[in-house]
Amino acid sequence: MRPFRVAVAQIAPTLGDLEKNLALHEKMAREAIAQSANLLIFPELSLTGYFLKDQVPSVALRPDAQALQLFRELSQRIAIILGFVEEASGHRFHNASAYFEGGEIRHIHRKAYLPTYGIFDEARYLAAGERIRAFDTALGRMAILICEDLWHPAAPAIAAWDGAEILICPSASPGRGLGQEGPFQNASTWERTIRACGDLLTTYIIYANRVGYEDGACFWGGSEVVAPSGEPLAKASYLEEELLVADLDPGRLRRARVVNPLLRDERLELTLREITRIVQARRTDGD
Repeated sequence: MRPFRVAVAQIAPTLGDLEKNLALHEKMAREAIAQSANLLIFPELSLTGYFLKDQVPSVALRPDAQALQLFRELSQRIAIILGFVEEASGHRFHNASAYFEGGEIRHIHRKAYLPTYGIFDEARYLAAGERIRAFDTALGRMAILICEDLWHPAAPAIAAWDGAEILICPSASPGRGLGQEGPFQNASTWERTIRACGDLLTTYIIYANRVGYEDGACFWGGSEVVAPSGEPLAKASYLEEELLVADLDPGRLRRARVVNPLLRDERLELTLREITRIVQARRTDGD
């Protein structure tokens, strides 16, 4: 990676209103460019809002949609990650995040783990993604994991094993439980998870959470940038819209991996062998 400045747009999108959300995205992009940011990250489903339910087909976009042309143009000046409902072949709909750079979409991640517990019912309306990939950019090698993806330890590990130096987690996390330091209990859980992930995988973690209210749920914000040592570098406010800006230094990445060479020492053949054993045992038990 090279040194760069990241901006995280902690916004409150309007449910189902693409036109209004596009205008908000353009406004935040102009602000990020004015602050000399090289990368701008929006939260999960930032173009549409989260609790879409039966609105999914009406707000879905194909990657070549004219509505996304604005971001192709803006990405000549700043790389952008945004969240949208992607309509794929066979009219399958995905909770997706797209990476724009140099006038085109360079990568799309489809959320692999769709929560179906508590207030969540994503799998009813959306199809799960089938892959986790790191990808090269002008700023460094990155991977995108959308919200719930990061809660499954194998997902960030796979991204790091695939060479990711920067893990980006767009999120739409509603508050749950009364917190002691933050507004909600799950905010503290998220913060511990993000920081441990950065430390264990020696990668930068950029967490982009939204704010606002939808369908009775309150999204808590608290976006943050975490160093490869697990140390928080920048933290956004809770519950308020904000443009969080931080500078990322490849020197921190190098120091963390010299001191803590866990990725160097990872035994992928052992991991593969044991995962294969567990999968086969479960198949046998199922029979």
